[in-house]
Amino acid sequence: MRAVAASRRLLALAAATLLAAAFGAPGCAGEPAAPPTSPAPPTGEPPPAFELPEDPDALFLVIWQGPGFAPIEYVLGRPPLHALSVDGDLWSEGPIPEIYPGPLLPSILHAGISSADVAAVVERIVEIGLHEVEDERIEQPASGPVLADAPALSLTLTDRRGLRTLWIDAYWSEYHQDPRVELARDLLGFLHQAGMDAGNSEWAGDRLQVYAGPGQIFDSSVISYRPWPLPEPPPNTSGFECQIYEGPVAADLLEEFRSANHGVRWRYEADLYQILARPLIPGEVGCER
Repeated sequence: MRAVAASRRLLALAAATLLAAAFGAPGCAGEPAAPPTSPAPPTGEPPPAFELPEDPDALFLVIWQGPGFAPIEYVLGRPPLHALSVDGDLWSEGPIPEIYPGPLLPSILHAGISSADVAAVVERIVEIGLHEVEDERIEQPASGPVLADAPALSLTLTDRRGLRTLWIDAYWSEYHQDPRVELARDLLGFLHQAGMDAGNSEWAGDRLQVYAGPGQIFDSSVISYRPWPLPEPPPNTSGFECQIYEGPVAADLLEEFRSANHGVRWRYEADLYQILARPLIPGEVGCER
């Protein structure tokens, strides 16, 4: 009996020792240990939602406005609505004169906006969530009328992970329910004001993008004729082909095109052709539309 009692006392002592070790309080059996200490919260700036390209001259935001039913010159011959580089160079489409036919070369404005304004643009991009999409389209709202000729908007972000685009159909429609539409409108207004505040100036460029194709004539009363100006013959296709010119050739063509309008048809032998041209913004590849 004494041996049994001794064994029981040893077992009880062992259990008490294990319990004390489990609660982290050696020598005080049954006393719970203090809870583990939580790690200290991180300090400093939070990590960025996305990383801008390393090249300060790289265009990281390009916004296009695409028309509905409109002449082809309002697509192939127009610059981006806004294009912004990492170091704050902002190019914007200038005013479009209310004359027909309009000038062949579009107005392009340039301004150098502040680093604070660039940071504000980045904040608005994050609010829209543009850095989180791949290629997404916000269609016309079903609750309102379908506007076949309403302009669409495309916002393209280029960061270190690649390229992502958000499309917004009929972006001025009051029936949109997606909150990103209103945020995109706010971004447009901010860029417009930032360019004005920084002092927009007319920008000429030295690289030229030229689309050439058949010269359909819809209104002969506004047509004028000039000799074919490009160093190569016209394209032998039913559509438009694109070429990029630099150096003295681009300078000569820009001089020729500054006095031309969209009513000009360019004569090559017995045929007529249409030309759509604009200077390329620094950082643009060209011939992508």
